[in-house]
Amino acid sequence: MAQAFLERAGFEARSAGTHPSRELHPNVVEAMQEIGLDLSGRVPRKLAVDDIEWADLVVTMGCGDECPVLPEKDYRDWPIEDPIGKTVEGTRPIRDEIARRSAELLVGLHVEASGYREPGFADRYDRYRPHTPVVVVDLLCRIAGVERPKLVVDLGSGTGHSTEIWAGRAGEVVGIEPNPAMRAVAEARAPAGVRYLDASSYATGLADGSVDVVTAAQSLHWMEPDPTFAEVARILRPGGVFAACDYDVPPVIQHEVDEVLGRVCGRVIDLKGRIDKEHIERMRESGRFRRTRELVVHSIEEGNAERVVGYALSLGTVAGMLREDATEDELGLTELRSVAERAIGDRPAPWFVGYRLRVGIR
Repeated sequence: MAQAFLERAGFEARSAGTHPSRELHPNVVEAMQEIGLDLSGRVPRKLAVDDIEWADLVVTMGCGDECPVLPEKDYRDWPIEDPIGKTVEGTRPIRDEIARRSAELLVGLHVEASGYREPGFADRYDRYRPHTPVVVVDLLCRIAGVERPKLVVDLGSGTGHSTEIWAGRAGEVVGIEPNPAMRAVAEARAPAGVRYLDASSYATGLADGSVDVVTAAQSLHWMEPDPTFAEVARILRPGGVFAACDYDVPPVIQHEVDEVLGRVCGRVIDLKGRIDKEHIERMRESGRFRRTRELVVHSIEEGNAERVVGYALSLGTVAGMLREDATEDELGLTELRSVAERAIGDRPAPWFVGYRLRVGIR
């Protein structure tokens, strides 16, 4: 099951057991088929040292001393219950736990490969990134049918840009952010009624049906959709609203700057096409929402040449590549700095930022 989840996310994975069965258990095949993963043609394999040598990361599930241990390999242990002999009903919670752990593992690997945990990155992100416009609050309250939501939850809340706009507009606002550096920046200026939790989009710890609005602003691409949508559906009340909010990259600033910044973004991120194609489709296919729709809004901010370059440096992939010895010349940052200083300089220029909202109604 874990192999299937990881492969669907684009990773190479192998699975093997110390005492493999002759064939996959029918309850496992059926439980995975329910969520669109076909394991019927797979055959269990016995774990070999070659598998450990091949892997960058080894996840064990209670095999203990029988698992080969090689030096300098990264090992994780998941205490997963064995589905052998269980009904399909009894297998579903095991499947969902493996899905949740796989999703958290994938997010961790993506974050480690990026620059999000680099010293100073959170402050740079907070200073230079666009802020979610307040019109999003008005729009989602209208769709949810409430003037003042009792509880709003912001998944992947980062430094709080998309969380604190709800202050004073909701009874309680909770930001879910597992990155301690990002969360610390948000907590340092948290307004009344806003708090932050060290949790994930797959396990918020909030009560069933307790939330009016859930948002994921510029963050859903970090999350595995199935366990995220399952958790969103669990905590939303009937009629509650989920919205994935993503801004277009790059903003409209000045035509020369836009051209060079677009090339920088094109070199280091491939998320925009994935977001456009997958967010709304996966929301619809999940079966968790009664109705879905896509909306577009915009905001206007200001920024000088320093902010243009700072924005580029606030992209996690840029920070990660610089950490891995890529040069600013190679990433196009030197050209961007030169063009921005010539075209804009120190005077603030308007930034037109377009936002796409993929909305699901519970």
